[in-house]
Amino acid sequence: MAKKNIFEKIKQSNNLPQLPQIMLKLIKACNSEKTNVEELTGIISTDPSLTTRLMQIIGSPYINLPKEVKSIKTAVVYLGIDTIRNIAISTSAMRFFSLSKAVPEFDIGRFWYHSYKCGVIAREVAEENGFSNPDEFFLAGLLHDIGRLVLLQNFPDDYKAILKTSISEKQILADETKRFDTDTPQISAWLFNQWNLNPL
Repeated sequence: MAKKNIFEKIKQSNNLPQLPQIMLKLIKACNSEKTNVEELTGIISTDPSLTTRLMQIIGSPYINLPKEVKSIKTAVVYLGIDTIRNIAISTSAMRFFSLSKAVPEFDIGRFWYHSYKCGVIAREVAEENGFSNPDEFFLAGLLHDIGRLVLLQNFPDDYKAILKTSISEKQILADETKRFDTDTPQISAWLFNQWNLNPL
């Protein structure tokens, strides 16, 4: 199957992961130099579930913010726009890791654990090397294989065949290329572009 046809079929399907409109609006605002704290707080506050999730994350020991941080606005000031954006996108993306029962042979739990660990390691590497945006690295690590979920959802029978014969990541990628003329990393990068995200 030609690569062009693969991307066209995915775009036309109902199985292309979509960031909620609130996330797209949030990303656009975060990418604008004109956005201020009040505007960002207003966007986040329109989504109760996002607000709740952000406050849970902000209140966690890992974030380690002062106890007086009890509002989104204060959190934005402490964490900065980029970090808030990445937390929000990560939160939204989590739902993609709970999908895909179309291919029972695929271990979604293992996939999620691998993705999370890659995110953690990427962030640690960024911190150790003095990069100013370690959360960007976490996001990239977390979502680096999301293209595989796109292939699973759109071509379950093809992917079942791949999983039956492939025993290593290298072989899986080779079989993806053979069947789809593209592979997980390319699909992931394409999806980042669809979401207007910077895949580093």
